[in-house]
Amino acid sequence: MGLAKTLEPFVCGGSAATFASVVIHPIDLAKVRMQLYGQLNPGKPIPGFGSIIQNIIKKDGIAACYKGVDAAIGRQMVYG
Repeated sequence: MGLAKTLEPFVCGGSAATFASVVIHPIDLAKVRMQLYGQLNPGKPIPGFGSIIQNIIKKDGIAACYKGVDAAIGRQMVYG
């Protein structure tokens, strides 16, 4: 069996895990902000997912949804 055939599962798995991290990152970011909002503002209603993403994009631009994605990708490179 050749080297390419041996490495194929690792490359495919790593690529899939990296792609998944990039797609899920904005959702995870919004989830964490919702959790923090609830902790820092007890008793106030927690804003919804859509409004949190909208506020991030309005305030800091679309790139802000991907702040920290490099750490997520690095984690996938180690684990995947």
